[in-house]
Amino acid sequence: MAVSDELKKVPRPVNTICKMIGDKCAVIQRIGCKRIDGKNVPVNGPVIGHIINGKYVAKESLKLEMSMKDYGDFSLAYKCSSTVLDDLKTVYGLENANKIYAISLLRALNPNLKDYQIQDAYDESFVSETIKDLALSKSSVSTFIESLGKDYAKALLYMQNRINTNDKNSRIAIDGMLKTNNSRINSLSEFSYKGRIKSSKDISIIMAFDIASKEILCSLPYTGNTVDFTSFPDFLDKMHIENGTIIGDKGMSDGKNVNVGFLFPLKRNLKLLEQIDIYSMNSVMEYKEKTIMCKKASHENKFYYGYQDLQRASKEKIDFMKRNKNKLNEIDFRKKEKRFGTVVYVSNQDLTLKEAYQMYEERWEIELVYKFYKNELLLSSVREHNDYSIYGSEFINLISSIIGCKMKNEFEKHQLFDNYTFGELLKILKRYKKIKDPKLSNEWIGTSQTKKGKEVIGLLGI
Repeated sequence: MAVSDELKKVPRPVNTICKMIGDKCAVIQRIGCKRIDGKNVPVNGPVIGHIINGKYVAKESLKLEMSMKDYGDFSLAYKCSSTVLDDLKTVYGLENANKIYAISLLRALNPNLKDYQIQDAYDESFVSETIKDLALSKSSVSTFIESLGKDYAKALLYMQNRINTNDKNSRIAIDGMLKTNNSRINSLSEFSYKGRIKSSKDISIIMAFDIASKEILCSLPYTGNTVDFTSFPDFLDKMHIENGTIIGDKGMSDGKNVNVGFLFPLKRNLKLLEQIDIYSMNSVMEYKEKTIMCKKASHENKFYYGYQDLQRASKEKIDFMKRNKNKLNEIDFRKKEKRFGTVVYVSNQDLTLKEAYQMYEERWEIELVYKFYKNELLLSSVREHNDYSIYGSEFINLISSIIGCKMKNEFEKHQLFDNYTFGELLKILKRYKKIKDPKLSNEWIGTSQTKKGKEVIGLLGI
C-alpha cells in the first residue's frame, strides 16, 4: 500500500521515510547508504515511530514494560566477567564503566549487533535489571563510542593494567589481523597487500593473547598498509609489557628492542642462519608422532632453534621439483634442499629443543581465538567511519572478546563443545528467560526448560 500525501506531510524526524506496514504508517530511520553498481543506494534502519491520528508518535512512547527478559545468557556472561566491570570502574568510573560493559556484553551475546539495535537488546536482557537506566539509542551509543576514542588514554591504561597482571612465567602470543574498511573519512583505511588483491581497503589490528588463560589481553588498531614489523615496536611501547615471554609471528621481529622474553620464527633465507650453520641439523626429536630433525645454536647472546619436519620437507621438495623441472640447477637446488620443511626460532631464552618447539606450538591457540572472534562473535567488520569512532569501537570489541573468551572457556571446562557450538549454546541459554511475578514486584520467575536446556543450565551453575 502506498503512503498517502497527507501522511507524508506530517512532521517527523529528519532522515526518515514513511512506509505502510499492514494498515500502519511506520516511520523508518535512514542510517546511511551503500555503493551498488556505481550508485549510492539508501540503507534503511529501524522503525522509530508511527504516524497516528495525524501526528508522529515515537516508538519509545508506545513501549510496554518489559516484564520478561533474557536471563540465561546474561547470567553466565556476568558470572564469568563481573571482574571486567570492576576493572573498568577503576579507570572509567561507575557511569562510563557500566555503559562500556553493557554495550560490550550485549555485543558478545548478540553477534553482529548493530548500534541501532542495542537499546532493544538492552531492554530485552536482564542486564537492564542489573545495570539500570542506560540510554542506548543509536545516536547516544555512537556519540559515546566516539568519546571513548577521543579519551583513548583511559583505554590504554585499562589494557596496561591487564598486561601488568602477567608474571615472568606468562606466555603471550601476539599477532595481527585485517578488518575490511573502505571509509573515505578515517585515516586508518588503507590497502593492505591482501586488500589490493581483493580491491578492498583494511585496517590492521595487533592483538595480544595470554596462552594460559586463553584470553585476549589487549589490542590496538593500525592503518591497513602497516606491516607487523613496523607496528609491533609501537604496540610494545604503548602496552608496556614487562613480564613473560612474547611469542610472535614470522616477520614481526628478530628480537631487537624487546625487553622481555621472546620467541620469534625467522625467514628461511636470512644470511645469519647460514653463518651459524643452523640447517646442519644433527639431532632427532619425536613430537606428536612426527619425526623432526633439530639443532640449537647460539650467537651474540641469542639462541637459535632449528627444526626440519621430514614429512613436510619431502612434500616441499616434490613441489619445488615440479615447479622447476625444466630449470633445475644442482648447486642452487642443494642449497634450497636443506631448508625444505624447516623453521628456525630466535629467542633470548636458554631452552631445550623440545621446550622451544612446544612453546611455539602453543601459539596455535591464538589462531583458534581469531576464528572465534571472527566466526562466532562476528567482530571482524568495521562499521565506523572516523578515527575516534574506530578506536572507541575497537576498544568495545576488545571488551566483548574478553567476555566471549571467558564464556567460551566456561563451556570448554564443562566439555559442552563436544555436543554444541558456541552459537547453539547461546540460543539454549537465551531460552531461559525470567518473568516478573505480578504479585511480588521484586521477584522474577524462570521459564520452563527442555531437558537439554536443564542439563546445560545445570552444568553451568545458572
